[in-house]
Amino acid sequence: TSFLVSRANGSFLYVKLVLDFIERGSLVIKSGSFKVLPQNLSEIYHLGFNLKFSSSHSFDQVSDILSISLASLQPINLLELFNIYSALSVKSETEWKDFKEQYQLISDFLVMRKDGSVMCCHPTLRDWLIRRREGDSTKFL
Repeated sequence: TSFLVSRANGSFLYVKLVLDFIERGSLVIKSGSFKVLPQNLSEIYHLGFNLKFSSSHSFDQVSDILSISLASLQPINLLELFNIYSALSVKSETEWKDFKEQYQLISDFLVMRKDGSVMCCHPTLRDWLIRRREGDSTKFL
């Protein structure tokens, strides 16, 4: 635990997310080796998205939903998000059921508030989705 605390550098979010990954079995620490631990929040988010979206194509299906929510200047509810998402396509209309399935894929990242509006689960995730530090992977950007 002291290694995790020192790696966290004061970030409770880092500790919480690492412990969540360990609890779910996404991170397995063997014989006291902590080399598998992500170095920072950026690596944690990258790991989370890699686990959720195994290919660029699977991420592309939800990237517009994330983009709309990131670009919105005001909180929007799921129906408003659906209407904006549907307006992006001039081809066939997206069904509500299909949209809800796509939203469910990212509901860990894009959470619903008590008032029904959706938002990123944490401001650091929003920052990570919008821009990366020098040397970080640009996947999911």
